[in-house]
Amino acid sequence: MRAFRFDADTYKSVLHRRLLRAAASAIARLDQAARGRDDFDNDYQFRAAVALSRLGPALVGVVDEEQASVLDGPEYTTAKKIELLEILRASREDCDVASWVHLWHRCFVDHGPQEGRFQTAEEAMEYGRQRGLALEAKRLQKSELSGNNEVHILNEGDLS
Repeated sequence: MRAFRFDADTYKSVLHRRLLRAAASAIARLDQAARGRDDFDNDYQFRAAVALSRLGPALVGVVDEEQASVLDGPEYTTAKKIELLEILRASREDCDVASWVHLWHRCFVDHGPQEGRFQTAEEAMEYGRQRGLALEAKRLQKSELSGNNEVHILNEGDLS
């Protein structure tokens, strides 16, 4: 019989990453189900998602205030980074218009007026609302077209 040789730390790291990925997916699925946008095929899927979601805190550990706010810094609310986030999250249903309004308002608070976009906080919020509505319309259009087996990819220029 062939003896397997492995590094325990590597094995632990790989297992930890896979469990984190599965827990994050389970939490997202539960979130969608709670919002009425998705459902489970059977009770076993639901129970597995709940069990994985309960593992989350044990996998992550204690999160202090500094770690929890690591993405709250002004370097994460630049206009370019928000536009890139819009592209990444364009097809996801869990990001509503209010969250885009909040992000663009934070962009104004952190970086001031943006040439060609907005000059005041109210304009920034309206800009975020318009961008969020455009994303919502694109997502709905994409979901309607997916029934026809057509695939549309959202490009960076599609939102401008």
